[in-house]
Amino acid sequence: MERQVDGVVLRGKVVPAGGDLPAPDAPREYLTPEAAALIYDGVAENTRTAYRRAWTQFES
Repeated sequence: MERQVDGVVLRGKVVPAGGDLPAPDAPREYLTPEAAALIYDGVAENTRTAYRRAWTQFES
């Protein structure tokens, strides 16, 4: 997907700002799908895995 905003070309896949990371829901409503995709893609899969594991440990 490609979109131009204020002269800047945004490229990337659109992903839901879903519950894959433990984060508050409120700020997500302010993100465009492109912004959510950029943030999501900016975190390596291994990092997301480590966060999920740590969060699960914290919850238990």
